[in-house]
Order: sequence, then structure tokens, then C-alpha cells
Amino acid sequence: MLLPLGGHLKFFSLLAVSISIVFTLPLHAQPAPEKKIWDGVFTSNQALRGKSAFEGSCARCHNVALVGSERGPAIKGPAFLSHWDKGNLSDLFIKIRDTMPEGGPGTVSDELKIDILSYILQQNGLPSGSEELKVNLSSLEDIRIAKKGIWDGVFTIAQAGRGKDALLQEQRPSASMKSTIGSRSSLGLVYIIGHCDIAAAPGGFEIPTFWNSTAS
Repeated sequence: MLLPLGGHLKFFSLLAVSISIVFTLPLHAQPAPEKKIWDGVFTSNQALRGKSAFEGSCARCHNVALVGSERGPAIKGPAFLSHWDKGNLSDLFIKIRDTMPEGGPGTVSDELKIDILSYILQQNGLPSGSEELKVNLSSLEDIRIAKKGIWDGVFTIAQAGRGKDALLQEQRPSASMKSTIGSRSSLGLVYIIGHCDIAAAPGGFEIPTFWNSTAS
């Protein structure tokens, strides 16, 4: 991965400032990042079940391609996500639970509706994960709806874990550390940005370690 000179300078500046902040605060005191819809909050099997339920109960109004019709609005695309932006999945689920399908919301169970929600998320380009969405408003409230940020999905949870271990090994908060760009520091940056409300990629993509890997 190659960055222009200006991009490297900005990245290095971010790394230096971030590492100094991390060593100012104890690692154990840092709060866990808030979960977002980009964190893989449903499974592919759940979305597949949702597809079948959607086509049987929702497609008549919202179109089989989720692009809407004269009977119902589009539930796919930037406008749809922007409408719910900064809310949480509980808001969207309650809307589906209490009002859909139109004229007979009680004809579809809550369990099928949570699967339908998973399918809607999948069709909006959101990644699947290892755990299914549950019919639990408290849990759904903890999953924020947000547009994808530039950093979302560019590192894995496993890589962030290795970054935490790297930072725990670097207990030398000196000025020289700010100018040492090595494999430990780059992994540490992954851990740092993972605690800045940034979503990890549920898949296998990781931030390349393009700095000097021989530093220790």
C-alpha cells in the first residue's frame, strides 16, 4: 500500500499524537468502542431467511429490489441510510415491528421481522458477522446506525487485539517513541483507531504494515 508523501506525513503525525495519548491514559481505563452497523451485526444465514420473509411480506410495497413503488418507499440506498443516520437499530426495528406490513403488522412475527431487518442491512451493503441479531430492544439500542467512515472496515478485530498486546509491551513513553515507526507502533495505531468509534472488518482485511518492520 503506497501513500503520497503528504499522506505519510499526516499518518505519522496521527500515530505520534495517538501513541502519546494512549500512554497518558491507562489502557484498561479506555471504554470499549460503540458498536455500529458496520461491525457485522447479523449473519449471512439470517439475512437469507430474511430474504424469503421479505419477498413474501414486504416486496409488494417496497419492490423485490427494495427500491420502492407507488405503495411504499425505497429501503435501500444512501437516502434510506441517511434517514436513519445517527439513530440505532432499535428505532428501525420498532418501525418495522409496529407498522409493517401495512394494514397487518401482527401477521408477521417479531422473529421474522428481525430476519427481514438483517436482509435489509445486507442489501444496503453492510457486512455479515458471526452472531445473529436478536429480538432484544436493549441490544438493538447499542448498535448505532451510521454512514461508513473512511476507516471503517479496514482492520480486523484480531489485528486490533495484536495492537493492544504491542502497546502493552511498549512501556517506554519517551520522546524517542514518537519518531519510531515500526511494526509494533503500527499495530498500536490499529488498536488506537479501534477505540475511536471505528468499525472493524468482519472479514479478513487488515491494515498493511508499510512502515519499517525491523523496529523493536
